[in-house]
Amino acid sequence: PLLANAEVTLGEYGHTSGTVGLRGEQNGFDYQVNLSRVTEHGISATNAKDVFSYHPDRDGLQQTAAQVALGYALNADWRIEGQWLQSQGKAWVDDGPSTQNPYADMRTEVGRLALKGKLLPIWTSTVSIGESTDKLVNRQAAWGDSHLNTRQTEFKWDNQLATPVGTVLAGWERLEQKVDTSNNYAVNRRTVNAAFVGVNGSAGRHSWQANVRRDDNSQFGGFTTYGLGYGLELAPGWRAYASHGKSMRAPSFNDLYYPGSGNPELKPEESKSSELMLDGQTAGVEWRATGYRNDFEQMIQWAPNSQGMWTPQ
Repeated sequence: PLLANAEVTLGEYGHTSGTVGLRGEQNGFDYQVNLSRVTEHGISATNAKDVFSYHPDRDGLQQTAAQVALGYALNADWRIEGQWLQSQGKAWVDDGPSTQNPYADMRTEVGRLALKGKLLPIWTSTVSIGESTDKLVNRQAAWGDSHLNTRQTEFKWDNQLATPVGTVLAGWERLEQKVDTSNNYAVNRRTVNAAFVGVNGSAGRHSWQANVRRDDNSQFGGFTTYGLGYGLELAPGWRAYASHGKSMRAPSFNDLYYPGSGNPELKPEESKSSELMLDGQTAGVEWRATGYRNDFEQMIQWAPNSQGMWTPQ
Protein backbone atom coordinates (compact mmCIF):
# COMPACT_ATOMS: atom_id res chain seq x y z
CA PRO A 1 0.00 0.00 0.00
CA LEU A 2 1.02 3.57 -0.72
CA LEU A 3 -0.19 6.42 1.47
CA ALA A 4 0.23 10.12 0.74
CA ASN A 5 -0.23 13.16 2.94
CA ALA A 6 -0.14 16.93 2.44
CA GLU A 7 -0.78 19.96 4.62
CA VAL A 8 -0.73 23.74 4.11
CA THR A 9 -0.94 26.41 6.82
CA LEU A 10 -1.31 30.17 6.32
CA GLY A 11 -1.03 32.80 9.04
CA GLU A 12 -0.29 36.36 9.94
CA TYR A 13 3.03 38.12 9.31
CA GLY A 14 3.51 36.21 6.08
CA HIS A 15 3.52 32.78 7.69
CA THR A 16 3.31 29.98 5.16
CA SER A 17 4.14 26.36 5.83
CA GLY A 18 3.50 23.16 3.98
CA THR A 19 4.42 19.48 4.00
CA VAL A 20 3.99 16.66 1.51
CA GLY A 21 4.90 13.03 2.05
CA LEU A 22 4.66 9.45 0.87
CA ARG A 23 5.02 6.19 2.75
CA GLY A 24 4.46 2.57 1.91
CA GLU A 25 5.85 -0.96 1.86
CA GLN A 26 6.40 -3.63 -0.76
CA ASN A 27 8.35 -6.90 -1.06
CA GLY A 28 9.98 -6.54 2.36
CA PHE A 29 10.83 -2.87 1.86
CA ASP A 30 9.22 0.01 3.72
CA TYR A 31 9.89 3.63 2.88
CA GLN A 32 8.94 7.18 3.76
CA VAL A 33 9.65 10.51 2.06
CA ASN A 34 8.73 13.95 3.43
CA LEU A 35 9.32 17.49 2.16
CA SER A 36 8.51 20.66 4.09
CA ARG A 37 8.84 24.42 3.67
CA VAL A 38 8.33 27.29 6.13
CA THR A 39 8.50 31.03 5.48
CA GLU A 40 7.91 33.93 7.86
CA HIS A 41 7.97 37.60 6.88
CA GLY A 42 8.32 38.22 10.60
CA ILE A 43 8.44 41.40 12.64
CA SER A 44 11.30 43.62 13.70
CA ALA A 45 13.64 41.96 16.18
CA THR A 46 14.28 45.34 17.83
CA ASN A 47 12.02 47.48 20.00
CA ALA A 48 10.72 50.81 18.73
CA LYS A 49 11.25 52.28 22.22
CA ASP A 50 15.00 51.74 21.90
CA VAL A 51 16.02 54.72 19.77
CA PHE A 52 19.65 53.58 19.55
CA SER A 53 19.10 50.10 18.11
CA TYR A 54 15.64 50.20 16.52
CA HIS A 55 15.45 49.17 12.87
CA PRO A 56 11.87 48.85 11.58
CA ASP A 57 12.59 46.13 9.02
CA ARG A 58 11.04 42.70 9.20
CA ASP A 59 13.35 39.92 10.36
CA GLY A 60 11.98 36.82 8.74
CA LEU A 61 12.77 33.15 8.34
CA GLN A 62 12.72 30.60 5.57
CA GLN A 63 13.50 26.92 5.85
CA THR A 64 13.29 23.88 3.57
CA ALA A 65 13.70 20.30 4.78
CA ALA A 66 13.71 16.82 3.26
CA GLN A 67 13.58 13.47 5.04
CA VAL A 68 13.98 9.95 3.66
CA ALA A 69 13.71 6.63 5.52
CA LEU A 70 14.17 3.17 4.02
CA GLY A 71 14.00 -0.23 5.68
CA TYR A 72 14.29 -3.83 4.53
CA ALA A 73 13.43 -7.06 6.35
CA LEU A 74 16.22 -9.53 5.58
CA ASN A 75 14.18 -12.31 7.21
CA ALA A 76 11.77 -12.75 10.10
CA ASP A 77 14.43 -11.81 12.66
CA TRP A 78 16.76 -9.29 10.99
CA ARG A 79 16.18 -5.85 9.54
CA ILE A 80 18.34 -3.11 8.06
CA GLU A 81 17.21 0.52 7.99
CA GLY A 82 18.52 3.96 7.16
CA GLN A 83 17.38 7.54 7.65
CA TRP A 84 18.58 10.80 6.16
CA LEU A 85 17.46 14.37 6.84
CA GLN A 86 18.63 17.68 5.47
CA SER A 87 17.44 21.15 6.41
CA GLN A 88 18.48 24.51 4.95
CA GLY A 89 17.33 27.92 6.07
CA LYS A 90 17.96 31.61 6.55
CA ALA A 91 17.09 33.71 9.58
CA TRP A 92 17.39 37.48 9.30
CA VAL A 93 18.69 39.32 12.35
CA ASP A 94 18.78 42.99 13.31
CA ASP A 95 21.88 45.12 13.18
CA GLY A 96 20.38 48.20 14.82
CA PRO A 97 19.79 51.15 12.48
CA SER A 98 22.16 49.65 9.91
CA THR A 99 20.67 48.89 6.50
CA GLN A 100 22.98 45.92 5.84
CA ASN A 101 20.16 43.43 6.62
CA PRO A 102 22.40 40.63 8.02
CA TYR A 103 21.20 37.05 8.25
CA ALA A 104 22.26 33.61 9.42
CA ASP A 105 22.60 30.88 6.81
CA MET A 106 21.95 27.49 8.43
CA ARG A 107 22.28 23.92 7.19
CA THR A 108 21.76 20.66 9.09
CA GLU A 109 22.25 17.12 7.83
CA VAL A 110 21.64 13.90 9.77
CA GLY A 111 22.12 10.32 8.61
CA ARG A 112 21.88 6.93 10.32
CA LEU A 113 22.29 3.29 9.24
CA ALA A 114 21.33 0.40 11.52
CA LEU A 115 21.18 -3.39 11.52
CA LYS A 116 18.79 -4.95 14.04
CA GLY A 117 17.95 -8.54 14.79
CA LYS A 118 17.84 -11.49 17.17
CA LEU A 119 21.02 -13.33 18.07
CA LEU A 120 18.99 -15.64 20.35
CA PRO A 121 15.26 -15.83 21.12
CA ILE A 122 15.91 -13.73 24.26
CA TRP A 123 18.62 -11.49 22.77
CA THR A 124 18.00 -8.59 20.38
CA SER A 125 20.99 -6.61 19.14
CA THR A 126 21.31 -3.36 17.14
CA VAL A 127 24.47 -2.03 15.50
CA SER A 128 24.30 1.50 14.12
CA ILE A 129 26.38 4.38 12.82
CA GLY A 130 25.13 7.94 12.60
CA GLU A 131 26.47 11.33 11.71
CA SER A 132 25.12 14.85 12.10
CA THR A 133 26.56 18.11 10.79
CA ASP A 134 25.53 21.68 11.51
CA LYS A 135 26.82 24.57 9.42
CA LEU A 136 26.15 28.17 10.40
CA VAL A 137 27.36 31.19 8.44
CA ASN A 138 26.63 34.68 9.76
CA ARG A 139 26.36 37.04 6.80
CA GLN A 140 27.19 40.42 8.27
CA ALA A 141 28.46 42.97 5.78
CA ALA A 142 29.53 45.39 8.51
CA TRP A 143 32.00 42.94 10.13
CA GLY A 144 32.45 40.28 7.48
CA ASP A 145 31.18 36.71 7.37
CA SER A 146 31.88 34.21 10.14
CA HIS A 147 31.13 30.52 10.38
CA LEU A 148 30.62 27.80 12.98
CA ASN A 149 30.52 24.17 11.79
CA THR A 150 30.12 21.11 14.01
CA ARG A 151 30.15 17.40 13.23
CA GLN A 152 29.25 14.44 15.40
CA THR A 153 29.79 10.80 14.47
CA GLU A 154 28.31 8.09 16.67
CA PHE A 155 28.91 4.33 16.68
CA LYS A 156 26.55 2.25 18.84
CA TRP A 157 25.97 -1.36 19.82
CA ASP A 158 22.77 -1.85 21.81
CA ASN A 159 21.60 -5.14 23.29
CA GLN A 160 18.33 -6.14 24.90
CA LEU A 161 17.98 -9.42 26.79
CA ALA A 162 14.94 -10.96 28.46
CA THR A 163 15.95 -12.41 31.85
CA PRO A 164 14.10 -13.65 34.97
CA VAL A 165 14.85 -10.32 36.76
CA GLY A 166 13.66 -8.15 33.89
CA THR A 167 14.82 -6.73 30.59
CA VAL A 168 18.57 -6.12 30.55
CA LEU A 169 19.90 -3.29 28.38
CA ALA A 170 23.63 -3.22 27.69
CA GLY A 171 25.92 -1.75 25.10
CA TRP A 172 28.80 0.38 23.96
CA GLU A 173 29.03 3.65 22.06
CA ARG A 174 31.66 6.00 20.70
CA LEU A 175 31.04 9.67 19.98
CA GLU A 176 33.44 11.78 17.91
CA GLN A 177 32.93 15.56 18.02
CA LYS A 178 34.61 18.16 15.81
CA VAL A 179 34.17 21.92 15.47
CA ASP A 180 35.44 24.32 12.81
CA THR A 181 35.08 28.07 13.37
CA SER A 182 36.28 31.40 12.05
CA ASN A 183 38.02 31.82 15.41
CA ASN A 184 40.42 28.99 16.21
CA TYR A 185 39.36 27.16 19.38
CA ALA A 186 42.08 25.87 21.70
CA VAL A 187 40.53 22.39 21.38
CA ASN A 188 38.46 21.56 18.30
CA ARG A 189 37.83 17.83 18.64
CA ARG A 190 37.19 15.21 21.30
CA THR A 191 35.92 11.65 21.65
CA VAL A 192 33.73 9.95 24.23
CA ASN A 193 33.75 6.16 24.67
CA ALA A 194 31.03 4.73 26.88
CA ALA A 195 29.77 1.37 28.15
CA PHE A 196 26.47 0.88 29.95
CA VAL A 197 24.23 -1.78 31.47
CA GLY A 198 20.81 -1.62 33.09
CA VAL A 199 17.76 -3.66 34.03
CA ASN A 200 14.02 -2.91 34.15
CA GLY A 201 11.70 -5.41 35.77
CA SER A 202 8.50 -6.00 37.67
CA ALA A 203 6.83 -8.78 39.65
CA GLY A 204 3.48 -8.59 41.38
CA ARG A 205 3.26 -5.27 43.27
CA HIS A 206 6.95 -4.48 42.78
CA SER A 207 8.86 -2.77 39.95
CA TRP A 208 12.52 -1.81 39.76
CA GLN A 209 15.14 -0.17 37.61
CA ALA A 210 18.93 0.01 37.91
CA ASN A 211 21.58 1.20 35.47
CA VAL A 212 25.21 2.26 35.41
CA ARG A 213 27.27 3.97 32.72
CA ARG A 214 30.96 4.72 32.31
CA ASP A 215 32.11 7.55 30.02
CA ASP A 216 35.71 8.18 29.02
CA ASN A 217 35.99 11.73 27.65
CA SER A 218 39.27 12.50 25.87
CA GLN A 219 39.14 16.09 27.16
CA PHE A 220 37.89 15.62 30.73
CA GLY A 221 38.64 12.04 31.72
CA GLY A 222 36.40 9.30 33.07
CA PHE A 223 33.01 9.56 34.79
CA THR A 224 30.65 6.97 36.21
CA THR A 225 26.93 7.74 36.41
CA TYR A 226 24.05 5.60 37.62
CA GLY A 227 20.35 5.43 38.38
CA LEU A 228 18.27 3.38 40.84
CA GLY A 229 14.51 3.19 41.14
CA TYR A 230 11.91 1.14 43.00
CA GLY A 231 8.11 1.19 42.86
CA LEU A 232 5.51 -0.47 45.09
CA GLU A 233 1.75 -0.78 44.60
CA LEU A 234 0.41 -0.03 48.09
CA ALA A 235 -3.19 -0.80 47.17
CA PRO A 236 -5.27 -0.93 43.97
CA GLY A 237 -4.80 2.49 42.36
CA TRP A 238 -2.13 3.61 44.87
CA ARG A 239 1.59 3.51 44.07
CA ALA A 240 4.79 4.72 45.75
CA TYR A 241 8.08 5.26 43.97
CA ALA A 242 11.62 6.23 44.99
CA SER A 243 14.65 6.95 42.82
CA HIS A 244 18.22 8.18 43.11
CA GLY A 245 20.80 8.90 40.43
CA LYS A 246 23.98 10.67 39.42
CA SER A 247 24.60 12.49 36.13
CA MET A 248 27.31 14.49 34.37
CA ARG A 249 27.32 17.18 31.67
CA ALA A 250 30.51 18.25 29.91
CA PRO A 251 30.79 21.89 28.79
CA SER A 252 30.30 22.45 25.08
CA PHE A 253 32.97 23.87 22.78
CA ASN A 254 31.09 27.19 22.76
CA ASP A 255 30.94 27.22 26.58
CA LEU A 256 34.71 26.83 26.62
CA TYR A 257 36.02 28.86 23.70
CA TYR A 258 33.39 31.08 22.05
CA PRO A 259 35.09 34.45 21.28
CA GLY A 260 34.28 37.05 23.89
CA SER A 261 32.27 34.75 26.14
CA GLY A 262 34.01 31.36 26.38
CA ASN A 263 35.50 30.19 29.65
CA PRO A 264 38.27 27.58 29.16
CA GLU A 265 38.45 27.03 32.95
CA LEU A 266 35.08 25.24 33.02
CA LYS A 267 34.89 21.70 34.35
CA PRO A 268 32.13 19.12 33.82
CA GLU A 269 28.93 19.69 35.76
CA GLU A 270 27.96 16.83 38.09
CA SER A 271 24.68 16.33 39.91
CA LYS A 272 22.86 13.90 42.16
CA SER A 273 19.09 13.68 42.35
CA SER A 274 16.65 11.92 44.65
CA GLU A 275 12.88 11.68 44.35
CA LEU A 276 9.93 10.29 46.32
CA MET A 277 6.52 10.02 44.70
CA LEU A 278 3.04 8.86 45.69
CA ASP A 279 0.16 8.77 43.23
CA GLY A 280 -3.33 7.40 43.25
CA GLN A 281 -7.02 7.92 42.55
CA THR A 282 -9.54 9.31 45.01
CA ALA A 283 -13.21 9.76 44.15
CA GLY A 284 -12.42 9.62 40.45
CA VAL A 285 -9.62 12.18 40.72
CA GLU A 286 -6.07 11.25 39.73
CA TRP A 287 -3.41 12.93 41.89
CA ARG A 288 0.34 12.83 42.46
CA ALA A 289 2.60 14.16 45.22
CA THR A 290 6.33 14.41 44.57
CA GLY A 291 9.29 15.51 46.64
CA TYR A 292 12.74 15.83 45.10
CA ARG A 293 16.21 17.17 45.77
CA ASN A 294 18.90 17.99 43.19
CA ASP A 295 22.48 18.73 44.24
CA PHE A 296 24.95 20.21 41.74
CA GLU A 297 28.70 20.52 41.76
CA GLN A 298 30.36 22.96 39.35
CA MET A 299 26.99 23.80 37.81
CA ILE A 300 27.50 25.69 34.54
CA GLN A 301 25.53 28.94 34.37
CA TRP A 302 25.95 32.45 32.96
CA ALA A 303 27.26 35.11 35.35
CA PRO A 304 29.52 38.20 35.23
CA ASN A 305 33.22 37.58 35.72
CA SER A 306 35.66 39.86 37.58
CA GLN A 307 35.74 42.21 34.55
CA GLY A 308 31.96 42.41 34.37
CA MET A 309 31.73 40.23 31.23
CA TRP A 310 28.98 37.61 31.20
CA THR A 311 30.43 34.13 30.60
CA PRO A 312 29.58 30.53 31.49
CA GLN A 313 30.89 29.86 34.99
